[in-house]
Amino acid sequence: HIYQKLSLTDLSVTNLSAIEASYCLHEETTDRGSISCPVTPALYPLFQSVDAWIHALEHETAEGTEISHRLSKALTKFVAHRDRLWIYLHESVMAPEGSTSFLAFDETGFIVH
Repeated sequence: HIYQKLSLTDLSVTNLSAIEASYCLHEETTDRGSISCPVTPALYPLFQSVDAWIHALEHETAEGTEISHRLSKALTKFVAHRDRLWIYLHESVMAPEGSTSFLAFDETGFIVH
């Protein structure tokens, strides 16, 4: 697993990316009080749910269920946007404590993705 090393010990979020911090919160290896951003705790579970949905669709199509070309094209675009957002969150460093930003990472980049 990509973030297996993060679940080994209690970690400080100061040097983590936004998605790493969300993973640590999800795995309960860091204290929820260490992150004031209301969005960060939901990020990793959101990606888990999206990925489960994508895998379910892939399973259905592998079993012979056909989807329209239009839906297939939309899903391809959706997955590309999902991947871009993941990369962005992986590269976004958490804002230092005391930051005035609503999010704990660059809001502008998040909204664009």
